[in-house]
Amino acid sequence: MLREGQHNGRGYAPSSAGTRLAAAVVALRERGATVSGDDQGEARKALEGLAVKLLQAGERRGRGQAVGADVDGLYAIARSCPDTLTGDRDKALVFTGFHYASRSQDPAGLLTGDVTLHPRGLVIAVLTGKTKHSVRNAKLVQARTGQTSGSCA
Repeated sequence: MLREGQHNGRGYAPSSAGTRLAAAVVALRERGATVSGDDQGEARKALEGLAVKLLQAGERRGRGQAVGADVDGLYAIARSCPDTLTGDRDKALVFTGFHYASRSQDPAGLLTGDVTLHPRGLVIAVLTGKTKHSVRNAKLVQARTGQTSGSCA
């Protein structure tokens, strides 16, 4: 997978190869094949060793860090949303997520109980981090001057 796994003949980034390894194990088990934890562990260890060799050789793969959202991008997203209740929901999630600097998947995980009314806006309980270890309260409140401001507690 690291050498020539992609359809274009190039190898995957180590993290992508790891994801594909996990998928292969699940698929094999669903088809009745016996894949022990030791087998999977050996494959992971071999993959990690190859990933280290790639780094030592100075080869970095993957897309790299994503570019941050900007106001022009937000306007483009808003224009692409349909003029429906679903489109309004999507715009609200995007703009709210931008306001409290969420990861792309965070707004999708919000529940009704995560949003509480504040006298001048909303307080949103946001799960932080990829592994959702903590919660922070993002405050979206109307400032006295009429502009929206935000903070996290």
